[in-house]
Amino acid sequence: MRKFPIWTVKTAENRVIREIQESLGISEVLARLLCLRGIRTREEARLFIDGGLDDLRDPFLLPGLAAAVNRLEKARQYREKVLIYGDYDVDGICSVVMLKEFLDYLGVENSYYIPNRFSEGYGLNEEAVKEAVQKQYQLLVTVDCGISSCREIELAAGLGLDVVVTDHHQPPEQLPPAVAIVNPKLVQEPGLQELAGAGVVFKLVTAWADIAAPEYDKTKWLDLVCLATVADIVALLGENRLLVKAGLEFVAKTERPGLRALLDESGLNGKSLKAWHIGYVVAPRLNAAGRIGDADVAVELLLTQDPGKGLDLARFLIQQNRQRQEVEAQILQQATKEVAGSADIEAQRVLVVAGDGWHQGVIGIVASRLTEQFGRPTILISWDEDYGKGSGRSVDGFDLYQALCQCSHILNRFGGHRYAAGLVLERARFHEFREEINRVAASMTGSAGLVQRLEIDCEVALDDIDCQLLNELAMLEPFGEGNPVPNLLLRRSHLSDLMWVGKNSEHAKFWVDNGKRKIEAIAFNAKIEKEVDYSSFLVDLVFQPELDVYNGDTRLVLKVRDMKPSWAADDSQARAPAVGVSPPPPVLLSLGQKVENELRCGRPVVLVYPTLRCLDRHLLSMQSFLSRRALAILSGRQSREMRNNVIRMLLAGENRLFLTTEVLFKYYIENYVLPERLQLLCFVMPEGEATDLANFGRNHLEVTTCLPDSSDFDHVVQVVEPAKRLERAFIYANRAVTVHRLCGERVGLISEAGIDDIEKRWQARDRFRQGLENGLVSDGKFGLALPFLSEVKEVLFADSPFGLSEALGFMSQASRPEEGLFFCFTEEDLAANRRYLERIFPGPDSVNSFLGYVKELDRTEVAIDQQMMLELNEYMGRKLETTELKAVLQILRELDVCRTIMNNGRVQIVFMDDGSGKANITESLYFLEGYATRKSFLRWCEVCRRARVVI
Repeated sequence: MRKFPIWTVKTAENRVIREIQESLGISEVLARLLCLRGIRTREEARLFIDGGLDDLRDPFLLPGLAAAVNRLEKARQYREKVLIYGDYDVDGICSVVMLKEFLDYLGVENSYYIPNRFSEGYGLNEEAVKEAVQKQYQLLVTVDCGISSCREIELAAGLGLDVVVTDHHQPPEQLPPAVAIVNPKLVQEPGLQELAGAGVVFKLVTAWADIAAPEYDKTKWLDLVCLATVADIVALLGENRLLVKAGLEFVAKTERPGLRALLDESGLNGKSLKAWHIGYVVAPRLNAAGRIGDADVAVELLLTQDPGKGLDLARFLIQQNRQRQEVEAQILQQATKEVAGSADIEAQRVLVVAGDGWHQGVIGIVASRLTEQFGRPTILISWDEDYGKGSGRSVDGFDLYQALCQCSHILNRFGGHRYAAGLVLERARFHEFREEINRVAASMTGSAGLVQRLEIDCEVALDDIDCQLLNELAMLEPFGEGNPVPNLLLRRSHLSDLMWVGKNSEHAKFWVDNGKRKIEAIAFNAKIEKEVDYSSFLVDLVFQPELDVYNGDTRLVLKVRDMKPSWAADDSQARAPAVGVSPPPPVLLSLGQKVENELRCGRPVVLVYPTLRCLDRHLLSMQSFLSRRALAILSGRQSREMRNNVIRMLLAGENRLFLTTEVLFKYYIENYVLPERLQLLCFVMPEGEATDLANFGRNHLEVTTCLPDSSDFDHVVQVVEPAKRLERAFIYANRAVTVHRLCGERVGLISEAGIDDIEKRWQARDRFRQGLENGLVSDGKFGLALPFLSEVKEVLFADSPFGLSEALGFMSQASRPEEGLFFCFTEEDLAANRRYLERIFPGPDSVNSFLGYVKELDRTEVAIDQQMMLELNEYMGRKLETTELKAVLQILRELDVCRTIMNNGRVQIVFMDDGSGKANITESLYFLEGYATRKSFLRWCEVCRRARVVI
């Protein structure tokens, strides 16, 4: 169901978030997202949101730029010939065009040279240097390359050819002997270091233009800078963000005939361009020239002023891109088939795949596809007779370049960085290399191996997702490397109307709702089982909201990146709880997994509780990870009509989770049969002897129990009052007065008692788990949806529970206390609990006394009013509480002795006969459930007796 085994919710300083929020008057969500992007001050936030071209830094902050401008100005003044040496990708192409356009404007004789990807490879080469000298060039300017070309630039210097290097790649320890080197990696100025190659050239030509041609419109280059910066996948922060943000507008209204034609032919005419359109639509078409054939075609498209020629070149590039896609698809199919057919694929930390004649221009893209598909680093090698050229792509957490360094004794040559690399290898050493890099990967990643992680920016509620949120997210654009589209988290979501769409029904489309509003969602290439009814349980969604426009209709849609059951931990690989991770209680984890599996398979599940109170304590958790329609409760307090309806659901084997008590379950199996589809039955917190399993007569039914360790009750310490200073304490309290007293008298306590909002319970538990509070006061509600509390030092019962199962449910929520288990209640507290249970679950004496009173009245209808209550109290010789009378009437209604109606605002009791005789209350399921609850309380009293609480 989930693509990423580990979800990580990013953290940010609350103080910084508040300061940004208050200073700019923005939402907490936007302030948090800014903080996660490294924003710490009001000015930084202003620059990020509202920054423009006026905020660009002085170009001369780049070391070497002044020397480069001086050398270019000398070339202009002395009418020297200049050769621009570029690269075959979009960054290199745009850099060439920018510099050539300005040289042409100034009247400087120039030309450009882009090496062939296949015959020459990347970077400056000696043959090109010799050719430049032969053609009498006096100055060679590298763009998007040259920083590592020491040998080639030494050759140029020896032949009398000056070289100016403009590059943005990582400089080596020894810099080349160029007359000037302009590289942002050589400066510590913030916001400049991540400039693309075209960004460096833009700084160079704008600085030169201020000297040589102040009248020149420098903004005409912004479309090129934008294209190159996005295509080269550099961080869209600092200067890059400002250049792309402004540049997108210039791309959209470009006056370059070739680029205009390319946009129109690609279906982008009139669209509001995003960085996504550049990276996934425009850039691949420009790159296709260098991948399939000659990159000069892309240069000419950007340079031409002839609309007809521009259109022809655009259509040619689009055809080249289609050819690239076809070649890519063929190689991908072959490589995927080879990977899938590998016998030891699960043992391979790095996938190494090779084929004869695979196109070297696309194997890097195919490697990326396989990396994404299989979630591990991939290297593709194309054989040409005895040698092969390879291209690799990696994942987070694995430095591919460092791994290749440890395999250097096998490789002929290699280069790259942590996420991408290239290599040359002899065919005869292929198997040796594959074994060695997997051995290296195993040592680098350990026994756990590589695990895909999904980073989440912020958790939101469904009601937070609206057009205002989208408008605020738009303030963070342009999105890209270093500034990705925020991943938002929606907890405990209800799914409905799931359908499969797409050519191969590979995408899941559904609605998310919270009972008040619904939002459409789509999960592309969803890894979820198609036969599962996902409306049965709640899920957590990681998504990106966006506006979808179709046939003129605009609607808000959630683009789902991943999803998981709400009870499942964010970190599925976690072996122990950690701060920020909220795993479910261990005793309930296996039960939750079984329940989820059965519901996903469309089968019913039955959970049986010893008492109605125990069921109630578990219900909040169940409601928090299962949908409303998936839950069905079967209890004695229901009306006969409602109970029979649930029984019909169970008989039909409906795909629901049925919660019931031992009393009701025993009644069911004595009168009905369990459905054949039922394969899981669990007794939760059973006490004493559970129902006789032999009566079920079902061989294929899995019957299990969920019972925590109760041995801690053998080592209880009785104290009069909890200590004034508590540390890592988990405290049970079921009376409001107790909760108020504890939290009022002690510093550092937080309470979840009485709170039915699961989100607020999570918040309280997380504060306790993170050490922000010394103690957590709880009312004993338990279940998978509530985070398990580890490293608890003290467990205290400030009040007495109403039964043994209730106490066990409370204990299941925390680890074994390091410093002990303490009872802080008294005999009077136990007596008060006993009286309370007698009121809500009356015994035979109370029921028969009431019937005796009715018999003396000799009436078939009785109105409940003040006079009636006084007479009844006098008859019984004690005060009858309203709650006890309601319980008595509940039993009598169930036994068809009476019914109640409202008459002029008063409750009227209508008896079916004269009310004479005694009712057989053992036929009342509500009475039997009350009897079971009182028995549970007696078992709890026995535990208290052993703990020396006087009974």
